[in-house]
Amino acid sequence: MTGPRTPNSDDTTRLKADVLRASEMPGPRALGRAKTARVTSGEVPTLEPQPLSRARTTRFNKTIFTKPTTDAVQSLTKPQVTDHDFQSTMGVILPARFCGLEPIHPHSTFMRNWDVLSIVLLFYTAVMTPFETAFLTPGFGTLFALNTLVDLCFFLDMLLRFFLVYFDANNNMWITDAKLIVYHYLRGWFLIDFVSVLPFNTIGLMVTAPALGRLRFMRILRLFRLMKVVRVVQDASVFRYWEVKMSMNYATLSLAKFCFFVFMIAHWIACMFRAVADFETNLDANGNRYNWLTVHYMGTDALIDCEVLVQYVTALYWSVMTLTTIGYGDVGPATPSERALSIVCMVLGGGTYAYVVGGVCRILSAMDAATSEFHQTIDTLNEFCRHNRLPSDLSSRLRDFFFSSRSLLREKKNRDLLLAMSPGLRGEVALYNNQWISKIDFFSCSDDRERSQFITALAMVLRPECFPPSEAVIREGEYNTKMYLVERGFATRGKVMVGAGSFFGEDIILTYRQRNVPVRAFTYLHVQILTKFDLEDILSSGLYPEILRNIRGKVLKTAFKNNFVRLTEKMATMRRMDTLRQLSCSVATPSSPEAATGPRPSMLSQPTSTKTAQAPAAMNVM
Repeated sequence: MTGPRTPNSDDTTRLKADVLRASEMPGPRALGRAKTARVTSGEVPTLEPQPLSRARTTRFNKTIFTKPTTDAVQSLTKPQVTDHDFQSTMGVILPARFCGLEPIHPHSTFMRNWDVLSIVLLFYTAVMTPFETAFLTPGFGTLFALNTLVDLCFFLDMLLRFFLVYFDANNNMWITDAKLIVYHYLRGWFLIDFVSVLPFNTIGLMVTAPALGRLRFMRILRLFRLMKVVRVVQDASVFRYWEVKMSMNYATLSLAKFCFFVFMIAHWIACMFRAVADFETNLDANGNRYNWLTVHYMGTDALIDCEVLVQYVTALYWSVMTLTTIGYGDVGPATPSERALSIVCMVLGGGTYAYVVGGVCRILSAMDAATSEFHQTIDTLNEFCRHNRLPSDLSSRLRDFFFSSRSLLREKKNRDLLLAMSPGLRGEVALYNNQWISKIDFFSCSDDRERSQFITALAMVLRPECFPPSEAVIREGEYNTKMYLVERGFATRGKVMVGAGSFFGEDIILTYRQRNVPVRAFTYLHVQILTKFDLEDILSSGLYPEILRNIRGKVLKTAFKNNFVRLTEKMATMRRMDTLRQLSCSVATPSSPEAATGPRPSMLSQPTSTKTAQAPAAMNVM
């Protein structure tokens, strides 16, 4: 007799393996024991007043601060002080007042805004002071009032320096003691600031003595204010604040700085060239003034008496010719003093020209490093095709692939940037850019912290890949070692089309087995690949208990589902085979009544023969 077949023992073995794999995954209690210490956010801890060691100097007999003692391990250091918490924590160092005013932190919002105003005033001084000294006659007017206002602002800046906290690099702490701040400023920038705020233009207008008639040229001493630029540049936090607040293209910023540098050099040289004419007293044979101005206008004083704008444009014209090393034409030096200045300016111009041209070329070549690297890759590919004598059709397909997978270069650079970030910032960026990972049901998690850390870990192991059209992504019979997350393009999964935002190969959470559904790229397909080994390494860290529970549940459901479907299909196959066997037997048996019931027994036959004749029919029914 023939009965239903039993399932193959391989199916039972695979089911047991999947269940065993799920049961061997560590549970929540084991994960809790294995969980490592997490890095907390870098907040400034609550600080308590701590005693600081003191020492007396023999030179000034003043109290100064040395390095904190072992009891003062919580004293403020430079990285700990922020704009928000300084006002509440600077008393920890030393509560001090000067003239009833609190010390001012250089990183406070007020000082940052004041530094911006100071930079604007410095730019005004750098442009207007040389121009005013060389081209204008001192007098009361709008420009005088504006200069007075600028002088007042710089005077206030000098006063603020007496209250400005400074950082002592030797002791690694901020100093807020009033006496130490004043002493630090007096031996530093005070003399330059004091000379630069003297009202030389007002003094020149008040003094009428002929001997002091040239006092207007002493206004050039106000250019000492430009030394403040050095102080601002030394304090990198001024520029760092705005670099953080604004998105800047450093190549464009560098080009702008080069243009500004060239303009300022040309402007200053033009002012010096014009000022030399006023210092000289050379006369020609007729007793007329003799300098580059009169020579340019054929021995007349017309240019000296013409508008200031015409004089400035002519001097700037000569300055630009000198800087660009073009050579002199209609405007040139006429006296020994002017020729000496020209020699200095030509040497300066040659160096400036080489510096600017070299810098601009370097910036233009580095404006888009990814594009330059891609062009170099294409050149290498073309050389490779020529060296190996590849067919033109294959070479074209290779170039087409590299052009379509150009984004992979940026993906590699983005990965390097992520590696350079702190764990917290890396998690925020990964969480923002990889929200689609949470759409995978067994990667979802109710704990935001665990979810963000898991997404960060996954983002660091995902590997970008590109497949050209009609190329196999998953082949039939391939083992389940990779999971694919589609970023761009379309692919066919069996008879189903998948696109951006979808994924396939999620069976990597199961035991090793062969895949029976092929996947092929329909267009250029950009995917992120997660390998089975990377996923196991992440889960084995013990940091993601809830996600691990979800995966365990998914493993059990998928294992039972796959094996149930497989068993059902085999049972259906066996039933179909039995049905076909029955049909084949019925076709081979005659259709007459005698054939159906067997030959009629004779009167002489034994009774047992009837049972024997009915046996084949009974077997067929079974």
